[in-house]
Amino acid sequence: MPLPSSINDLSTTAVSNFPAGTDSPAIVDDVLRQHASYIAGLRDASHVPNATAKTTPVDADLVPINDSAAGNILKKLTWANLKATLSGSSLPIGSTTPSTGAFTTLSATNLTTISQDAAAQNRYLRLTDTNGTGGRSWDLVLRNGGTAGLFSIFDHTASASRLDIDTSGNLGVGGAPQTNIRTSLWGAGGTSSTFSLVCYNSSGVARFAVRDNAQIDFGNGAMTLDPSGNLLVGTTTATNTPANGVTVIGAGGATQLSVGHSSGTGSGTGYMVFSYNAGLIGSITQNGTTAVAFNTTSDYRLKNNVRPADALRFADIEFVDFEWVDGRHDCGVLAHKLQEIYPDLVVGDKDAVDKDGKPKHQQVNYIGLIPRMGVHIQKLMAQVAQLEADKATLLTVLASVDDRLAALESK
Repeated sequence: MPLPSSINDLSTTAVSNFPAGTDSPAIVDDVLRQHASYIAGLRDASHVPNATAKTTPVDADLVPINDSAAGNILKKLTWANLKATLSGSSLPIGSTTPSTGAFTTLSATNLTTISQDAAAQNRYLRLTDTNGTGGRSWDLVLRNGGTAGLFSIFDHTASASRLDIDTSGNLGVGGAPQTNIRTSLWGAGGTSSTFSLVCYNSSGVARFAVRDNAQIDFGNGAMTLDPSGNLLVGTTTATNTPANGVTVIGAGGATQLSVGHSSGTGSGTGYMVFSYNAGLIGSITQNGTTAVAFNTTSDYRLKNNVRPADALRFADIEFVDFEWVDGRHDCGVLAHKLQEIYPDLVVGDKDAVDKDGKPKHQQVNYIGLIPRMGVHIQKLMAQVAQLEADKATLLTVLASVDDRLAALESK
């Protein structure tokens, strides 16, 4: 028998192997050296790449193993034993010290399957907890069918997608991503008791919530935008007469802004305050418990060149009766006519239009007429007082004349 040229030339039948027993010592030496090289090759696995491949191992197949606990001698391991070992204990992924239940382990009670859906050609990684209640399975899916390239977190147990990211980076939670919407959050129902988004603080208190009935809550009821489009601040009741807080009610197309003060609020407390550059310039305040006051800044520290008012041209103002275009009767002034006399009381220009040709109507500050009216009232009061004094003097003179006439007639 010739000297074997590879390990495949060796036979499992001893008498069939070389040498035959009649060969020279040199031949025997060559055989021993050749066999030694085959043993070293097995040790170093250099013969494995040259072996015939087998794609589907069966339980009876053998795998060589170097037994480090028995002096590194060569032993065999069946494929059945190898499978039992891997499924009966944790296999670390990227870690040499896996912990129980950690994502980095594969075990008999926490199984991972990396596979491909034959029908849709979807690639997925399935995580199954067979030790927990219900034995739930979740899939990380890269979709090839339907929406190609979509990445999903899929609840395999409930057969429902929980989170999807498309190739444009759009995110859908509880439903499919929407075109041109970066994040889409799908609710759990359609009532005020189910939500599509809730944000909590570190204490677990809800600070922002979007309910499935279209209501939005801020600050655990501090502000609410209800399904009808009503804005509620400091109250949770949609009413035009809030006991406290602010409501903007838009029902019926007649939007109304309402501000409420609670019982016991002091007179002078503001309903609305106006400011410029962080300075107060006007307000609407509570006046007792039955009225409001409209206030504008009139502090002497804001005024220069203070002198008596004359309002000489007040008498030139033309007050007219008229009907508005909606049919209402009214009395007042024509803005452009008043502008000729007191331009500071009129906003806008006569016959002005916007870029679309729509009228830009002038506005009048009627409150500004009150001080000028007051000057004339004061003058009229002074004149009346003078007339009263002149009348008294005249009556005195007339009385004196009457006395003299009576004296003359008695003589």
